[in-house]
Amino acid sequence: MLSKVMRIPRQQEVTALRTYLQIRIGLHAAFNACEEMCQRVALERQLDSEERALLIERSQTVIRQGRDILHAWDATWNSAQALDNALQPDRAAQFADALEKYAAGLATALSRSPQITLEETPASQAILPTLLKQEQHVCQLFARLPDWTAPALTPATEQAQGATQ
Repeated sequence: MLSKVMRIPRQQEVTALRTYLQIRIGLHAAFNACEEMCQRVALERQLDSEERALLIERSQTVIRQGRDILHAWDATWNSAQALDNALQPDRAAQFADALEKYAAGLATALSRSPQITLEETPASQAILPTLLKQEQHVCQLFARLPDWTAPALTPATEQAQGATQ
C-alpha cells in the first residue's frame, strides 16, 4: 500500500488528493492490524522462543519504519505539489519499485534494505532545494529497513554486542 501512495501524482487536484488520503487512511489501518498480529505472534508457542523474538523484532521494525517512511513521504509529497516537474513520476516510481521489491521478498524472507540513488538535477535544486533533502531522508529510512537475509541473531547475542560497542 505504501508504494501505491508513492505512485499517486503530486498534484493539487482534488481527485489525486482524495485518493492519496484514502490510501493513507488504509495504510494506518494496515499498520495497526500488523501491530495486532505481532502481539498475537508473541503469544504463539509453536515457534522457538529465539526465532519468535527475532521475527517479532524485525516485524515491529518494518512497521515502525513503514510509518516513518509514510510521514517523510507526506512531507515530500506536500513540497512537490507546487512543482510541475517531469522528474517527479520517475523518482516516485523508483521509491515505489524499491518498496515493492522489498515487500515481495518478505514472503520468502529474502528482503534486503532497498537502496536508492537519486540524481541531483540543477532544475530540482534551483526550484526547491528542500525537496531533494526530503527525498534523501526517505532513502535513509529505506536503508534502515531490516535485512531479512542476515543471519539470525539471538536476543542474548544482540545484547552482548550492544554492550561491547
